[in-house]
Amino acid sequence: MATDLTLDASRPSFGVDLTSAPGEDTGSPIPLGAGKTARRMDAEGRLAQLTRVGVDLAKTVPLLEITAEHVASQAGVSKALVFHYFPTQRDLQAAVLKAAVVDMVGLLDPDPSLPIETRLSEGIVAFISFIEQQPMSYLSLARGTGSIPQLQEIFEETREMVMRVIRQALGIDEMPPALVIAVRGWIAMVEETVLNWLDTKKPISRESLVTYLQVAALKLLPEAMQIAANQG
Repeated sequence: MATDLTLDASRPSFGVDLTSAPGEDTGSPIPLGAGKTARRMDAEGRLAQLTRVGVDLAKTVPLLEITAEHVASQAGVSKALVFHYFPTQRDLQAAVLKAAVVDMVGLLDPDPSLPIETRLSEGIVAFISFIEQQPMSYLSLARGTGSIPQLQEIFEETREMVMRVIRQALGIDEMPPALVIAVRGWIAMVEETVLNWLDTKKPISRESLVTYLQVAALKLLPEAMQIAANQG
């Protein structure tokens, strides 16, 4: 079963049961030293805050190295409180990964009214910018989840969300198999190309990189659609 990555801003549950009463975040503020205390929040607000702290950490810390201790320290709360919302370290990492994915996908097609070439170009620019801002997070997503089923499921759901954006841009409800193969291959190429571009200290300009990825898509997609039509 695919993981649901849809986040309702009013109920950022990230798959955690917020209805249980034991250990609710309603007790005394947590002392931080020097007279400072962590502000008390309701359960949903605290969960969203801790997850966002994790997303910010993932910009500089590999996803699989993010711990409850890291998040507690940055949020100014106890480690026990973090474990109340995320029973295991893997649950915490999965919630951070889901939130980062939702951030990314929301940037890929900001204006559906634009021509498809422009939408493609702007989506690629947004994707590159997202990875530049948090390379460790996306590196974990693209290369570090294969041996962990919980995270691999999120990675696969991420690909499906990107596929959905592309389907909407193309104006089709369902892709034929030949087009699915081509689009998933192009997505993988984009990921690895951008990561390699960053790893090698950006040996070509951003504009050249965007043009290369856009041209690759514009050549690949019509060919794949023609193959799909011939097989239909």
